[in-house]
Amino acid sequence: MSMDTDGIHKPALTLARLEEVAAEVFAEDLLESLPRHQVQLMLTYWMEEHVREFFLTGQDFAPEVATALNQPVTARQEGSQPDRFHCLPTRACWYPAIGQIGIRFNALSWHVEWWAGGLPVPKPPMCHQCWILPTNQKYAELIARWQQELRAQGWKVLTSSKDLVAELGNKAGLHRLAAQRGLLECMPRHFASPRVAAYPCIVKPVDGEYGQRTVIVKSLKEAQRIEACLEEAGSRLSESYVLQELVVGAHEFATSMLVKDGELYDAVTTEYVYENSEYFYPMCRERWRRFYDPAPRAHLRALSPFLKDFSGICNANYKVCSNGFRLFEINVRMGGDLATDVMPRSRVGDFISKLDELDGGWLKPLDLIADSVADVGNPSDWTVPPKATEANACWNLQEED
Repeated sequence: MSMDTDGIHKPALTLARLEEVAAEVFAEDLLESLPRHQVQLMLTYWMEEHVREFFLTGQDFAPEVATALNQPVTARQEGSQPDRFHCLPTRACWYPAIGQIGIRFNALSWHVEWWAGGLPVPKPPMCHQCWILPTNQKYAELIARWQQELRAQGWKVLTSSKDLVAELGNKAGLHRLAAQRGLLECMPRHFASPRVAAYPCIVKPVDGEYGQRTVIVKSLKEAQRIEACLEEAGSRLSESYVLQELVVGAHEFATSMLVKDGELYDAVTTEYVYENSEYFYPMCRERWRRFYDPAPRAHLRALSPFLKDFSGICNANYKVCSNGFRLFEINVRMGGDLATDVMPRSRVGDFISKLDELDGGWLKPLDLIADSVADVGNPSDWTVPPKATEANACWNLQEED
């Protein structure tokens, strides 16, 4: 393992080897426009997504690359204190920003199954005081399923029942939950079939993350073509996907929340502005962003009913339109907005550290009653997104010539 000047531990890869592979993956003009360390980070993230495919097809990696793929990655500040906050699994694109949050934060797995459920449950690296935090839906459900066993081994866990975690994190499940709780007016419309849909609309997998297998559909003919392709592949649009109203508008919000038993204890909001009004993330180009701390209480009041009985860190993505609030999804895990975007970075460390205060019973829930300041939040000035943020998703954002 090596550590550069910003105190972030990274795999000790050979940069020359990385650049060889990078030249095969990314456009030359992009590589020339980025600093060398950013190329390394981009490729590390790319390998995170594709390494299993490489191993299965027998393509060769240099020995030092293969070794690095099986090493834990630690993003942390200097000092001798042990890591107490552990995310599962690793997200390599997060660790430049995570290294700046001022707390001991570690990743438990690096392209290997650190734990896939079942007994024995792994012990924490310290004898006590270690938190385990999911970064995807699979591990959110896994931690919820085995929470008692994890606690018995010494882990600190903040989660809910597995059924609630599964329902909130599933797009069709969230819609069912909204119907049960009388909250459908806060959701985009869902259409039972292409014939009753309003176009344009959007097709999303019920369990997808980061825009995977998502498409904007412009007409009934396009929707029927997608439906036929899915059926040919042995799937059904009505079972594995949602056909959802496309909510138009260039402004989108992401709010990260610390929740216990349905009460909100901390929240921070990021507002993103994109170039187009019809898009889905990450197939879009960001123009501006700003942060709200405290988060707008009006937003939190709209989100709170969805989180009844929930415990954990979660992230909600939504728009505030002329005709009301529209919630797209709730991710029952730490989100990319908190991990990489929220400023100042020390605010993220403060957010995560509140897990200890919450566990000790010292933290009071947020007051969601409106007032002249908190109701709209305390927005920062508009800022241009940093180049690193664009580069981390650059393969989705490149414009065609």
